[in-house]
Amino acid sequence: MASIPTSQPEHVLPQQGAATPAGTVAVDRSLLIRAVVWNMGMLAAVGVGLGLLLFRDGQMLDSAAAPYYVAGFGCAAAAMILTIWLHGRFAATHMPGATSHAVSARLTGLLAAGMGVKIALLVIGFFALKQFPLGAEPAKFSDLSIFAVTFAGAALLCQMCTALRLARSLGRPATN
Repeated sequence: MASIPTSQPEHVLPQQGAATPAGTVAVDRSLLIRAVVWNMGMLAAVGVGLGLLLFRDGQMLDSAAAPYYVAGFGCAAAAMILTIWLHGRFAATHMPGATSHAVSARLTGLLAAGMGVKIALLVIGFFALKQFPLGAEPAKFSDLSIFAVTFAGAALLCQMCTALRLARSLGRPATN
């Protein structure tokens, strides 16, 4: 892992073994990229699996609602990418004299920012689908409900996968 102080661009990393300023958080960009790839894989696997169960032969859900189901997963994927980007931005900033209270406040801020991204995308998606339906007919309440429930479930899956992936990766010693 490399430390990224805010005074340097993201692509400029301190030399290996160099002292890092107090309050600088170690960030490995490949860790964030791996989290995005892992989450996309999980979303694809769960989305396709559930889609096959829910829309097979029109027994559980009408096939006309499938675009709203896919839109829910797509919106959750966008929220996941934005949230992981925010995690990287927050973690890469310099905190001189960081105390445990300051780090705790930063982590709380990260959770709030992630929740804000999810709520904003859910509201934007809802109004966009209401204004521009994905079918020939206007979006019905059931279509918007499928979008919202799919988004909520997929966003929760992304949040759990990201937390587990980052915690697992951060728990390992650096290999440099």
